[in-house]
Amino acid sequence: MKTHVCCPHIMRTVLFLVTASLSAQNIFVGQWSLDSGGYYRFNADGTGGVSESPDGNFTEDFSFLSWEGAGITTGYPRVNTLLLVSGSGNSPQDITLKLYSYTLESGGTVRAQDGDGNRLVFTRIAGNPAPLDVRPHPLLGQWEAKWNGGNHDGALGTWSFLYRPDGTVKAYHHRLHQFENAYLVRANVLVIIGEWRFHPAFPANVGAITEKGKDAVFVREVGGTTWDYKRKSKAVWKK
Repeated sequence: MKTHVCCPHIMRTVLFLVTASLSAQNIFVGQWSLDSGGYYRFNADGTGGVSESPDGNFTEDFSFLSWEGAGITTGYPRVNTLLLVSGSGNSPQDITLKLYSYTLESGGTVRAQDGDGNRLVFTRIAGNPAPLDVRPHPLLGQWEAKWNGGNHDGALGTWSFLYRPDGTVKAYHHRLHQFENAYLVRANVLVIIGEWRFHPAFPANVGAITEKGKDAVFVREVGGTTWDYKRKSKAVWKK
């Protein structure tokens, strides 16, 4: 079952100085074996599963995204990052988030490590990198959002967002900065990582989604920040 993600514990990334860019091809799509045993399958719809056998039943165990942190000038992480979100429900407390830094080696092996030093070594056994298509979910498209956060350096309390089907989101804090993030939606919870979305002690924005109608969505993040979204046919962007 695909769900539209908690965070009782968030694992810190280990700061490897690896940079890349957001890519249309997600390197994790496909089937992988682990050096410690077991198999992972990452699907092009942004979900994945785990099995004890390569021919096993890969039930949908998690949603995932990957962030490749080139050009990051502020916040965390400044590394290639894999995010796995399991569980389902209507609140951030109903999910579990695991955050790994990773390096891609020649031959396609991926070495991942969480903030506690636990390591996973993935070896591809099937499939190829492919674009993600995370549809459907209620946040796809362009939006204007009012928030209750701080506005500094002349910024307004208004943002523009463009949630794309490939798991990337463009954000513009009006009169201030415009930047790219990665996101996933699982059940009724939104998770965003990327530049300007990080604090060392809390490296992801996690919020509960409430649909208020066809063209209106409300998001309340862990920590109390709120976002009141209104759908736009064409949002305002920084020139």
